[in-house]
Amino acid sequence: MSKIKVRPVGLAVTLALGAVLVACHDSSPTLTEPASRAPSANIGPGSSKELVPFLLDAPPGAQVFPRAINIAGSIVGSYNSAGSGVTYPAEWSRKNGFHALALLPGASSGVAVSINSEGTIVGTEIVSESETHGVIWSRQGRVADLGTSFFPIGINERGQIAGTHATAASFQPAILWHGRIQDLGNPPQFAGCNPLLCETRAAAINQKGEVIGTASLEAFDLHVAVWRPRSGWTIYQPLNRNEAVGINDFDDLVGTNFDSLDRPIARFWPRAGNPIDVGTLGGERATSVARGLNDFGVVVGNASQIFGSGAGGGAFRWTRAGGIERLPTIDGLGTSAAAINDLGEIAGVIGGRPAIWTWRLTPR
Repeated sequence: MSKIKVRPVGLAVTLALGAVLVACHDSSPTLTEPASRAPSANIGPGSSKELVPFLLDAPPGAQVFPRAINIAGSIVGSYNSAGSGVTYPAEWSRKNGFHALALLPGASSGVAVSINSEGTIVGTEIVSESETHGVIWSRQGRVADLGTSFFPIGINERGQIAGTHATAASFQPAILWHGRIQDLGNPPQFAGCNPLLCETRAAAINQKGEVIGTASLEAFDLHVAVWRPRSGWTIYQPLNRNEAVGINDFDDLVGTNFDSLDRPIARFWPRAGNPIDVGTLGGERATSVARGLNDFGVVVGNASQIFGSGAGGGAFRWTRAGGIERLPTIDGLGTSAAAINDLGEIAGVIGGRPAIWTWRLTPR
């Protein structure tokens, strides 16, 4: 079992669950959260919660690509400056504004992909123009090298990092990192399969150390699978053309199913019962793609009303009680969603600018 060397940079982990202040924005449209959902049900008599979008700061002319949001409302992802195709890792929030994350010596670009509640961030950086390194940033902003050809995709509160690791065989096995690499292998259905054709790519990790991934038996034969510490991999509803996106702490899963015409529809796997198609926002050849899931089973993603384009679509939010709903926007601008936290706050983009949707308490 190989190990990844980590440069010591004092990654002291301090619990920092920041309180999120939700300010009013009277001119913004709103979306009422169904009362049956746990985060909004206990809000007292004579009041309700509304989902309100806010634009966040970013460098002038930059394109911003959010990837994750933690319980404190801190969002991580990447950005590129005006006229440049080079991306840089960044963190932003309503409270602390926008700031670039540190690069390793010799690194030319990078992306942040996940942040836990303590503010620890993981991502990748390109060093020496060709080598990809996994990296971790402490809450204080210090960066450490996790090694070459390591592609983190998520970090939980225990500091466990899920991702993939490039090998000499050219395929990328799912791995779990907690001081060293643990190769998670493949589902038992892969026995005897050519390793150049069969692989399991990690997509997300929950607080129990369970990893959801996409198991590929052949180039277009995709399955949602979950790895658990005591039992290994389990393939869920072995129907092909499903790609994994997220897993919460209660074993709900979310992903995207592709039909025979390669049309994507977001799909939710409850902890018990059959998978549920999230649906679309309607329209000709409508589609939907899942992007995030929280512990209350709320799914966020992006929809299109014309297959193969973003026309007439936008960011959505879905619950089992309320179904799929379009996220509100500002001044009619286009929207996309990237992630959701357990407060129901959503990270995304409005009109090309970074945005967050937060809940506002209003009297009835």
